[in-house]
Amino acid sequence: MGPTSSRPSRRKTARPLGRPPAAESAETRERILGAARSCFAELGYASTTNRDIGERAGLTAGAIYHYFDSKDELFGAVTEQVVTRIFSEFDRVLEESSSFVDRVRGLLDIAIELHREDASLARFSTVYPVELLRHKDLADRVPAELWGRGLGFFHQLAQDAADAGELQPDVSPGAVANMLLSITTGLAHFATLDEGLEEHTAAVLVVERLFAGTLVDQRAAAASAP
Repeated sequence: MGPTSSRPSRRKTARPLGRPPAAESAETRERILGAARSCFAELGYASTTNRDIGERAGLTAGAIYHYFDSKDELFGAVTEQVVTRIFSEFDRVLEESSSFVDRVRGLLDIAIELHREDASLARFSTVYPVELLRHKDLADRVPAELWGRGLGFFHQLAQDAADAGELQPDVSPGAVANMLLSITTGLAHFATLDEGLEEHTAAVLVVERLFAGTLVDQRAAAASAP
């Protein structure tokens, strides 16, 4: 759920002079970020205009420049907000649970809560990695500490499980981390297709049962084995 390649050098862009006091309004800035997140997720970076964002935020297109110098700066700010929000919540799982299965169940449950709270979180989380690859200049707008945060989180979760002896000796923690990243990314994408999230929630519960070992009837599986 985040870029994993090496971070390019960042460019510095000067702020325009004469910004009005209203530009410091945290409430308006958050409204712009929310509108931009929704637009980028639905329309894509290239097709989104400041007019689109302004209409959703209840502002003029020109007013956005009092808060963000450019569309790519705004995209970077939205990326930072979304990645920070998601993995700040995920970090709680590492603090509140110790077993591998409980941690996986916890982060999947949190994902459901986040998607129900704001559907644009799931949509944007599946869109921004592709946009960063498609538009190289956008990579300059992503803060250094966010690069690799997603994969780093899952590597820590998998390594903790390995250190605790919860993984089989022949299982690579790196492979487990990649699996978890793939599952969560796939479920996030599925959430964008399920407006009511009922099927998404059901799918998450099945994944939880898979990790808990209660999905497959082992006796029936053994009986049908050749």
